[in-house]
Amino acid sequence: SFQAIISFDGRIDSSNTALHGFLGRSDFLDTGTYYAYEGVLGAINVSHNTTVSVVPYVSQPDLGLVSGLNSGFYNLSTAKRQTASFVCPTANCTWSPFSTLAVCSACNDVTGSLQRHRVEGTNLGTLQQHEIQIYTNWTIHSLPRLNLTNMSMAKYGSEDSPIAYISATRLANQQNTLSFQHLNTMMTAVQMIRVSDDYVRGTIMWDDAPVTATECALHFCTKAYESYVVQGELKEESIATWANRDPESFRVVEDAGYSPEELEDWNDWNNNSLYNDYGDAPRNDLRLVIPDDDVQYLGLPRDIRTQFNLTQRAVGSTLRFVNDNFFEETMVWPPEGDAGSNGVPPVVQALYQSTNISETFERASQAITNWMRDTSNTTQVGMTQEWTIRIHIEWSYIAAPLAAFVVGLGFCIFSIVETWRLGLDAWKTDMIATLTHSVDAETRAQLRHAYRHGYLDKAVNAMIVALEDEGRGLELKIKQA
Repeated sequence: SFQAIISFDGRIDSSNTALHGFLGRSDFLDTGTYYAYEGVLGAINVSHNTTVSVVPYVSQPDLGLVSGLNSGFYNLSTAKRQTASFVCPTANCTWSPFSTLAVCSACNDVTGSLQRHRVEGTNLGTLQQHEIQIYTNWTIHSLPRLNLTNMSMAKYGSEDSPIAYISATRLANQQNTLSFQHLNTMMTAVQMIRVSDDYVRGTIMWDDAPVTATECALHFCTKAYESYVVQGELKEESIATWANRDPESFRVVEDAGYSPEELEDWNDWNNNSLYNDYGDAPRNDLRLVIPDDDVQYLGLPRDIRTQFNLTQRAVGSTLRFVNDNFFEETMVWPPEGDAGSNGVPPVVQALYQSTNISETFERASQAITNWMRDTSNTTQVGMTQEWTIRIHIEWSYIAAPLAAFVVGLGFCIFSIVETWRLGLDAWKTDMIATLTHSVDAETRAQLRHAYRHGYLDKAVNAMIVALEDEGRGLELKIKQA
C-alpha cells in the first residue's frame, strides 16, 4: 500500500530559461536574376488597335528554388517530408500562430472535358516512328491544348508503332486552363492525359483503354501556421490559406513609356497573369494580402502579418525557370528514341510514376515554401519547453499510516509526560527497569531499597529469579537457595 501513496508522471512545461526557439517565415521575397536585355524589342498585338513593344528578359533562378522543385517532384519514395529550418535548444518548442509567404497547389479531375474521336491518316500518334510510314486509324483523346493519340488497334509493346502512356503540357496563363481561370497568382498549370494501368499491363487494346485527364496548378499564396517541435521534430498545422492579390500590384510602372490605354489592353490580353513568353516591362511588386475580417474570424493574433511582397525579380526568375526549364509545352512518356535528343524534361517521368498526383504537387509546393521561408531573414520567435517530472501524493492511501503515526506520537507524548509527572527515570531499553516493575512485591521492594542506597547493580547480579505460578498467573520471584 505504501508504494501506491506516491506516483510520478511527466509533461512538457514552459522553460524558465532565457532560451528561445526560432522558425523561418517569409514576408518579402527578392531572389534570382531578372533584367531586361536592352536594345532588343518585340511587339505584341494586344488588340485590334494596340501593339505593345516588350523587352526580352534574362533570368537565372535561385538555386534554392531549383533544389526545392527537384526535391518535391523526384523524391517520390521519401516518406518523411522536409520542413522549414528551425532552432529549438530544448528540442521542445511552440510558436503562436503566424503567417508567411508560401506556394500552394491544387489538382482537379478534368476527364469530363476530354473529347474522343478517330482519325485516319499517316503517323498521327503522340509518339511517331518517322522511319516507318503507318497509315491506319488513330484514336485521339484531347483537351483544347493537349491530346494523347495512339493507333486504335495498338497493344502494349506493339512494334508497329510506339505507344504513349501520358501526354502533358504546361500553361503559364490561367486563361488557358480549364479549372484555374480566376487564379491570378498562378505560377504554372500542368494538364495531363494518361491511359489506365490496365492498358500498360497489356490486358486491353488502346481503343478500349480508359483515359483520364488531370489539371494541377502551383500558385503563390499566404498561409497561417500553428507550429511546434516535439523531441526535435517540427510539426506544422495549416490554419488557413489565402491567394488574394492586390489588384494594383505587379503593374507596369508609369514611367515605362506605355500609355494608360496600352497598359489596359496589355493586362486584358494577358489576363493579368504573372508571366508571358514574349517579354516584359518594369513592374511594381506583387503584393498578397490577408483580409482583416479573416484575422478576426479565425482568432489570429492582432499583430499577425497581413501584407506580403514579391519583387519582379523574384517572380520573373522563378516563373521563367518553372515554365521554360522545368516544365515544357510538350511532355510525353515514354520518350521517343533517345530522351536526351528530343528534349523530354525529366519531370514527365515523375508525373507518370506518381501514384497520387495531388500529393506529388503538394509535396513540391511545400518544398518551394520551405525555400521561401529559409531564404528570408525574418524569423518567428517561439517559446522553449522542457520535460518536467511531477510527483503526486494519493491522500486516500496515506490516511491509515498517518492515523497510526498520530496515535503512536500521542502515546509517546503521554508516556513522556507521565514519566515526568511521576518523577521516574526514563530508562528506555534498560532491562533493570522492566525487572523493577514486573517482579513480585518482595523482589520489587529489595530492588528499590538497593536503588535508593546505590548498590542496585550489585543486588541485581546476586539475584536469581524464576517464573512461578501463584494462582493469579505467572510471576517473577526470587529463587530461594
